[in-house]
Amino acid sequence: MTQLIYRLHLPSEKPTLRPHDASIGHGVIGVIETPSKFLIGRVTGGLEETSEERTNASITRIAVGSVGELAYADETGTVVIEGTEEIKLKNTDNEEVRFLKWVETGLAIIFKTSLQIVDKFSGQTKTNIALDPELHINDIDSASFTKLWCVISCRHTVQVSSLELNETWVLPAECALVIPTMMKIAVASLSCVELHPLPTDTNPPLLVDLNRATIPQREDHDTVILSLLKPEKLCVVTGGWVHCYEISEKSITLDRSVQICKETIIAVGRASFRKTEDGINNDFILITNNGLVIRHGTVNVTKIEHETSEFWDVEDKINACMQGRNELYVADRLKEGLPPVKFVVDDAWKIDNRLLKTRFDRLHSVSDPPLNRVRYAFHGTSPQNIDSIIMKGLLPFTHPLSIAGRVDEGYFGSTSKGIYVSRFADYSLQYSNNVRPLEPPHSVLLLMFTTLPGRSLHVKEAVGPVDPTPGYDSHESPNFLEWYLFDEARCCPAMLLQIRAVEDTATAGNDF
Repeated sequence: MTQLIYRLHLPSEKPTLRPHDASIGHGVIGVIETPSKFLIGRVTGGLEETSEERTNASITRIAVGSVGELAYADETGTVVIEGTEEIKLKNTDNEEVRFLKWVETGLAIIFKTSLQIVDKFSGQTKTNIALDPELHINDIDSASFTKLWCVISCRHTVQVSSLELNETWVLPAECALVIPTMMKIAVASLSCVELHPLPTDTNPPLLVDLNRATIPQREDHDTVILSLLKPEKLCVVTGGWVHCYEISEKSITLDRSVQICKETIIAVGRASFRKTEDGINNDFILITNNGLVIRHGTVNVTKIEHETSEFWDVEDKINACMQGRNELYVADRLKEGLPPVKFVVDDAWKIDNRLLKTRFDRLHSVSDPPLNRVRYAFHGTSPQNIDSIIMKGLLPFTHPLSIAGRVDEGYFGSTSKGIYVSRFADYSLQYSNNVRPLEPPHSVLLLMFTTLPGRSLHVKEAVGPVDPTPGYDSHESPNFLEWYLFDEARCCPAMLLQIRAVEDTATAGNDF
């Protein structure tokens, strides 16, 4: 499930964000909008925002923790931790803060020559490690499984320190980011993600028998983000793509790759602590370099078993949504001496997209009868677009999350400002078949939606890519076959169908 929930209004002097400009905790985001201003927002259905001015110094780094802890650094090297009491930390050598991140054991602050991990309540330094000032730090994390570990990622090495044993090992790994998980270290580079065992006092780390999986090269990119969704799942972000990996004691394998947007994602974090029915919340938040705040997670697509009441109910719904008089399948075929075509449901999958369903239900709840009437609608498209529509819903072609190409400008509404769906399943099938009639015995995939047409204006003739009409929620086509919805929230994916064309050889005599 993917939903755009907020768009930052970046100033002209800072049109794009860099990775250290944004940070995400559990449902809380922090973004440096200008050197003297940052935004703190709590993600609910949308984004509840509060912008805070800091005029005394230029803000250079920001970090949001797992429960919304906030820390930021300014150009003087001062670090501020905001909580019940504000804590200010000042480096005695007046060194700038090069890296700032909340880790399991506290707030990690990297200055030019040292790494300090401080307690978030007292501000007392718990760990102080000397660093080579020439190191290029990419990432840092810490973990406390049976011992306290600190892992620093540099440009060409990973430095693993056992704080209790007071020992440090260096892995010559070409890496970008690190994260400790399952007593292992996950390392992500621009081309692959690896798992290394954590060292012990009798077993130093070795680059042998490591588990590695490649990162699909979907596009040119120079940034990579690594995030732990749950103990057995890693998320690697490159450019606008999210790659999910399943990890175990002995392997790491790519589960799926999804393109979220065309922009570059610079930050990722968990959306909330709230758990789902299976005890896991897979929702997470992403921020792009042009200021989009996106909520993303998993969507459940469940196949409906044949010969069940649920499948029979689907068949009844689809049959009720067949126009049955489409000239492509009746009149045109009769002219050629061929029997008409009818359609049967071969398979059906139920779509549970919780984010989009919540958004749809919220809109339905604030609509009054008869404008709150829910209607079924259909959309045919190329197979490569189906996964994206299931995740994000239908989107106008100019929407920031749209990755589909434009088919046409629109016949009774601009495709840049709204979306098209059909009232009838058989009318939509040709769009799943390269805009050709579906001939027996072939089949195609078709998407079914719940929709809220609301106050709909009947457009009596094709008027081209016109703007949405003020005072209405949708346009209805001249032949009453389609709706043009102004707001994508009025359309929610409900089902994926495999529809097959068969010859209709029935006659009036068959009914007797």
